Amino acid sequence: MKLLIVESPTKAKHIQHFLGEDWQVKASIGHVRDLEKSGEFSYVRPPDFKMNYCLTDDKHKEIVAGLKSAASKAEAVYLATDPDREGEAIAWHLCQVLGIKPSEAKRVTYQEVTESAVAKAVANPRTLDMKLVAAQEVRRGLDRMVGWEVSGPLSNVVGSKASAGRVQTPALRIIVEREQAIRAFKPTAFFQIMAHFPGGWRAAWIDGLKDGEYFQDKGFADTLANALSGIMTLSVTQAESKPTKKGPPAPFTTSTLQQDGSRSLKIGTEAIMKAAQALFEQGAITYHRTDSPNLSAEGEALLRNTLQSSGLPTVETPVSGR
Repeated sequence: MKLLIVESPTKAKHIQHFLGEDWQVKASIGHVRDLEKSGEFSYVRPPDFKMNYCLTDDKHKEIVAGLKSAASKAEAVYLATDPDREGEAIAWHLCQVLGIKPSEAKRVTYQEVTESAVAKAVANPRTLDMKLVAAQEVRRGLDRMVGWEVSGPLSNVVGSKASAGRVQTPALRIIVEREQAIRAFKPTAFFQIMAHFPGGWRAAWIDGLKDGEYFQDKGFADTLANALSGIMTLSVTQAESKPTKKGPPAPFTTSTLQQDGSRSLKIGTEAIMKAAQALFEQGAITYHRTDSPNLSAEGEALLRNTLQSSGLPTVETPVSGR
């Protein structure tokens, strides 16, 4: 019997149904190990910046014991943690506690929890990506070195509990790029001539304009506006209504998912990501922690079949695979 380890118990039950009796699917319940704690703070200190790990909590002592027992009886162990940096790190930690060499690990990833996607993944395992593992370790180390120790003073300044971890690199990049844009920006004044009608209708003067509907010469715009208001009476002589086609929005990335969820549902990003994780584990959506709007061929086919079964029209447009 082969052993497949995932992160979520819900996902484990879902995948067990796909793979059948030749497989045993068990869950790690997220990270099985974390950095050791020392006193009030957890330290990662120079000069060697050594990172000492221990089991995450008492619950994971039982979980790891169960995984070790299952792994000792399995003919092969497959690590199917989430397909991101954190998932790669969890797979590496599982190797450490189960005594599996990272170079010999059977790492599998999939972007949607469907029978065909899981079957294809377990049929094509790879080794661990140690660059992703190193990236996660750096982030976690910075959390401890910077985020944890800055969070206390930051909370005192803002007057509420706040965390400075996990944001320093993107925040710094945003600040630098914004400052560069501010310094490079050259302000230009534009002017527009608008006619306002009863009922809220408006019309812009565009006759003779080459660059849209704006003037850059304020004196000319003022002269034209005064001339028109003094000699012309405007009225609508003809109106035409016709159907238009509008393309659907792109598939969600992590950021657009959070933005639309917050705007539409009025909930925080933590609740949005928790709901998305549950949908992913049930096989209802593709993996939601991504900056790519591309869909896999299988995901596109599932969408089309669902739309067709509901009687909604579909349009044949190519979608890049992921």
